[in-house]
Amino acid sequence: MIPVRVRPRAQEELQDAIRFYDADAPGLGGEFLAEIERVATLIQEHPELGARYTPRTRRLLLRRFPYAILYQVRSDHLLIIAFAHLRRRPLYWTQRDRA
Repeated sequence: MIPVRVRPRAQEELQDAIRFYDADAPGLGGEFLAEIERVATLIQEHPELGARYTPRTRRLLLRRFPYAILYQVRSDHLLIIAFAHLRRRPLYWTQRDRA
């Protein structure tokens, strides 16, 4: 499987979402994380699976939660640039797409 790297801002988003879901219902943050891990594994196994969202970035939706993983396929790794909530600030992450 291809290695995965996560941008620091994306890691912060993930931690914030886990805390939010745990505050809403104990254990829900863990379920959210499990879904993130499931989708991240799919991406590792099949990097071209996500729909092309920008010229360099792909997006794969989560099933149960209103989130998507936005990532780029690089020569030697996958770069996760955002764990984006689908109903908040669309395209806020685009400045990360350029780096």
